[in-house]
Amino acid sequence: MAKREPLLMHLYRELGLLEGTRAAEFIVAWGIYSDASMLDKGNALSIDGYSRFWKESQATSYRGLREFRRAFPDDTYPDRVWRLIASHVEARKVASAAREAMFVVGAWR
Repeated sequence: MAKREPLLMHLYRELGLLEGTRAAEFIVAWGIYSDASMLDKGNALSIDGYSRFWKESQATSYRGLREFRRAFPDDTYPDRVWRLIASHVEARKVASAAREAMFVVGAWR
C-alpha cells in the first residue's frame, strides 16, 4: 500500500516551501479554471486557456505547470489531484451536514 501524506507535505518535500506553495496555488487555480470550463462545454482544457482565464502571462502559467509536474511526474495536468481534493471536500461537507442533521434530530427528542 502506498504511503499517504497530506498534499502540502508532499509538495514541500518534493519542491521546498516556496515552490511547493506555488504548486499548491497552481493546483487550486487549475481546478477553478477546470470547473468553470466544464460549464462552457466547448472548451478543451489547456495551459493556454488557463493563461487566458486567469489573465496571466504564459511564462507564469508554464512555471506553475512545471512545478506541478516536478511534484507529480506521472500527471500531465492537475486534473486528477484536483478531483481528489474536490471529492475530499465534498465528503467532508456531506459528513458535516449529517452531523448537523443528527444534532437537530437529537434536539427534538
